[in-house]
Amino acid sequence: MFQSGDVIYIYCVYAKPKPKYKYAITINDNPPLFFLINTQPRRSTPDAQIYIQKHELPCLMHDSYVD
Repeated sequence: MFQSGDVIYIYCVYAKPKPKYKYAITINDNPPLFFLINTQPRRSTPDAQIYIQKHELPCLMHDSYVD
């Protein structure tokens, strides 16, 4: 199964405005829990997500936010 820290590519049916693929970081394998990676911050408060630069994670095309 997954290990904590694994980065996976998943299809998010609830993404807005339409479903799409997203990267996620595994935080637990049983039950499966993940942090999603977004190109834009979801919340307006700066401490609600972690900024990650594209060079820190080879799969990223843009600087992003872990939420």
